Amino acid sequence: MWEGVYAIVRIITAIITGVLGPFIIWWLKEKYEDDEETPSEENRTVTEEVEFTKQISGELRSVREEIGSDRVWVSQFHNGGKILRSGANTSMKKISITHEVTGRAISKEKYKINGILVTFFSNMIKKVIDEEHVSYDCTNDEIDPEVQLLLRERGTKHMDMFAMKNIDGVLIGIMGVDFTTGDEKLSKQEIQYLKVKANLLAGYLVHGKFTIPEKDENKQ
Repeated sequence: MWEGVYAIVRIITAIITGVLGPFIIWWLKEKYEDDEETPSEENRTVTEEVEFTKQISGELRSVREEIGSDRVWVSQFHNGGKILRSGANTSMKKISITHEVTGRAISKEKYKINGILVTFFSNMIKKVIDEEHVSYDCTNDEIDPEVQLLLRERGTKHMDMFAMKNIDGVLIGIMGVDFTTGDEKLSKQEIQYLKVKANLLAGYLVHGKFTIPEKDENKQ
């Protein structure tokens, strides 16, 4: 009798394996291939994290040198730990400057702008989402008081911000350019150049490589 039961169990196991086996193998392959291609923040080794930061800093440094600004920075959204890279997690309630390069004698601000509630800059962030490029002048009394305070505390006379969006159009960060010595105005060519750089950096933050989604590449 037991031999018959064992035979039935073996047949059922073979059927289940034959049907579900390929799907399980495909799912595991997709999962771990994606993780290997774009390791998340918590999965990167120290060496990978250093190289990751080095690449971003290099891009920001080239931006600063190209347009002659005093400070270039990247801010990202997070929940106190995990950083937003896709639109899947909507619980990102804080913003921090994660990458920054400055000229000589220019203060580093990423240690100050750390874990600030998104609601504090809600109007500014909405404007970046809608317009993709926003310019602020410290002497303009019509801007939001919190933004004006931010500029003055940072010693910034003029600030330009550029949206960093993923391929789905979700804002994952902001690239900012600060001028501290005068009321600098970016030319149309410089603005277009910085939009491209913001897209490149967004691609690197999401995919670990400098890519621009096609639908963003043709957007003017």
